[in-house]
Amino acid sequence: MDIRQWHEYPACGDSVYWNIVRLDKAAIAALIELIADTSSTSIHRPCTDKNLVVGDLAFKVLNEIVSLPLYQIAHMQFCVIG
Repeated sequence: MDIRQWHEYPACGDSVYWNIVRLDKAAIAALIELIADTSSTSIHRPCTDKNLVVGDLAFKVLNEIVSLPLYQIAHMQFCVIG
């Protein structure tokens, strides 16, 4: 599982995204470790003028596998990705 192989904003046909999602619960521990990774990617964040960081991508995939109540966890509104 190499989330850094992503080169485009996650979409329905993105093979890297769906290959990681298919790992299901086996990917959770690795994704949690990546959430704090602030390394920039080349993927543009649609709601800002910045690029996504690795942790953003990890969170997006993690949220696909297990639904996370983001507002209840962080008590703040975030950019809606996807």
